Amino acid sequence: MTLDEPVKEYKVLKKKKCSDTALTILKRLASQVKPILVKRSWKIKNLCEFFPTNPNLLGVNVNHGWKINLRLRPHYDDSQFLEYNDILGTLLHEMAHIVRGPHDEQFYKVLEELRTETENLMASGYVGEGFHSKGYQLGSSLLNPINSRQAAAEAAAKRQKLSKIMIPTGGVRLGGNAEKDLTPAQMAARAAQKRLEDKVWCGGSQTIVIEDSEEESNDRVD
Repeated sequence: MTLDEPVKEYKVLKKKKCSDTALTILKRLASQVKPILVKRSWKIKNLCEFFPTNPNLLGVNVNHGWKINLRLRPHYDDSQFLEYNDILGTLLHEMAHIVRGPHDEQFYKVLEELRTETENLMASGYVGEGFHSKGYQLGSSLLNPINSRQAAAEAAAKRQKLSKIMIPTGGVRLGGNAEKDLTPAQMAARAAQKRLEDKVWCGGSQTIVIEDSEEESNDRVD
């Protein structure tokens, strides 16, 4: 781990099955969002797996990125793992809390920017560095000019697909053509409902470390 890495430390629940897989998932997530963190000069001191007693809780941001807890396993079976894109959606949500705590309009504007940038990266073929990547280098030209139109169309299709799946389980994404037909009152009601739904699974921006279901969540993995 080099000094300039935006994610400094990883912590998993070492007493649970497949803790090595959990660590790989955390590192893959960090690698996927690294360009976004670097672009904004954001840091995540501790990226941690947790398994809270509340079955609905999927993630929490502590002290503006000092610690981000992510649920990697479904509450009903801690020997399995949630879908990677669902966990990635949770991470992006918690990353937005680095700069904005409340689930308000400003927060969702930041979150939408993070999702769009991540979708563009994934659609272009970037899925992380090292053994997580497909060989693309960040900032290099990914498109052959001869096939640029076809590649652009394929990237757009990938972004559309990702936009549907890169949302935490139970989450609802605002935006899209459907909202153009809504009245201001209907849009306000929908936004309010969205905030309520997000509060169910997101611990928001905490100023103290919340209680995990196991003390082992504080174990350090180098």
